[in-house]
Amino acid sequence: MDLLARGWSDERIAKELTVGKRTVQRRVRELMESRECNSRFALGFTLGREALAEAGPGRTGGGKPPVAFEGDARTTGGRAGRCPAGRVSARR
Repeated sequence: MDLLARGWSDERIAKELTVGKRTVQRRVRELMESRECNSRFALGFTLGREALAEAGPGRTGGGKPPVAFEGDARTTGGRAGRCPAGRVSARR
């Protein structure tokens, strides 16, 4: 997941992990499906958000809590694990 978050291609990840490119593609697809994401960007966003949540309040940028996005567990009555990236708004 770290290599995916760095923006590496499937081919580069496969070479680094000494596995086949199709294995990487299958695993990325499984991660996208399990988190209901429809793009690699959305998956990266979701994985980053999960990492921040696991790190705890002191690791989210000066102790600030992560921003709540429409569709995340804090705004949907506890339905965690869904991909919020498609619902992020650029409006302020």
